[in-house]
Amino acid sequence: MIDPCPRCDYSLTGLPVDHACPECGLRYDAGSRVWRVKLPKSLVAFGLIGGFGCLKMLFLARDVYNTEGVAVASFIYMLTMMLAVTVCWVMLCLRRAVTSGMIAAVVAEGIIVRGLASGHLNPHTIAWDLIDSAVIKKTWGERKPAVVLHLTGNAEDQVLVSGVFADHQDAKCFVQLVHARVNEVRK
Repeated sequence: MIDPCPRCDYSLTGLPVDHACPECGLRYDAGSRVWRVKLPKSLVAFGLIGGFGCLKMLFLARDVYNTEGVAVASFIYMLTMMLAVTVCWVMLCLRRAVTSGMIAAVVAEGIIVRGLASGHLNPHTIAWDLIDSAVIKKTWGERKPAVVLHLTGNAEDQVLVSGVFADHQDAKCFVQLVHARVNEVRK
């Protein structure tokens, strides 16, 4: 099951496995799969450190209230709230940027790419009859593998799918799904 829709981000929770998105009409089935950029661990660490910092400042405000009085404690309390709001806002903005950014999806209609090296900021669907093959690109020095989609017709027509695969196994799974779908269409 894919959720949310890779084209319009509409929640598909509770809908049948073989269905179409009620918002944009994208058809998907049991063989559909989406690859998205994962939330970086550094972002999670930032949130945890910011959260613990806010708690520490709240305890400091309580201690200062007992020794220095209301004015100083209120100032520290306000700083704490501003820090907490800032941390939450930054986390929300970064999470949204990461999760709604780069995707690659194998669905019934074809491959959907968004925000990849292909330059498509809006979701772009490549129909199965336009795809000739997919190969994992050797990327020396890159942490994440990439896949090159070779399009039918001109040998130079290619789409680079990169930045969404966590490891070589993810990219290999994507290539296998693409080849299976392309072979289905050719039969």
